[in-house]
Amino acid sequence: MADMKSIDSHCGLAATTAPAPLPESTAARAANPPREFSMYGSSRQYAEQYRKMGISTSVTDADPHKLVAMLFAGACQRIRQAQACLAQGDQARKGKAIGEACAIVGHLNGSLDHEAGGEIAGNLSALYDYVMHRLTEANLHNDDAALTEALELLSEIDAAWAAIPAQQRELATANAS
Repeated sequence: MADMKSIDSHCGLAATTAPAPLPESTAARAANPPREFSMYGSSRQYAEQYRKMGISTSVTDADPHKLVAMLFAGACQRIRQAQACLAQGDQARKGKAIGEACAIVGHLNGSLDHEAGGEIAGNLSALYDYVMHRLTEANLHNDDAALTEALELLSEIDAAWAAIPAQQRELATANAS
């Protein structure tokens, strides 16, 4: 796997780039998080995905909620890298960053527990499919607007995920055990 720091430096993106500001509508959605939080699979799945993606962090110590948040952050980081590489005309690295973002989003989608998550999991699955479609279009057509849309959608989901109260996270983790 390519060293992400080299992609960052080549494309002019700092490794500590903060996420883009979220639209105002995110606050309203975050105030009413979904009731079912155990719709994602086991923490081992997330740890393995992070190992495959070359993330250097202690995923084995993170709870399932944190691991999902880390996957969102990784996908958003790859999209920002793709945008930077696109702006510099580096097609190969843009494609690699988009491919990695798609892999992360695909993993998030594949790890949804539709039985436990019900309609919310179904809606998330459709949204993840759409994000992967937009990422593919961005790659094929060098479409920065598609990258921006994918980043905004994932950022909104991430913000809603982060807004889940700690007490509900603990309850979901206990119920999943």
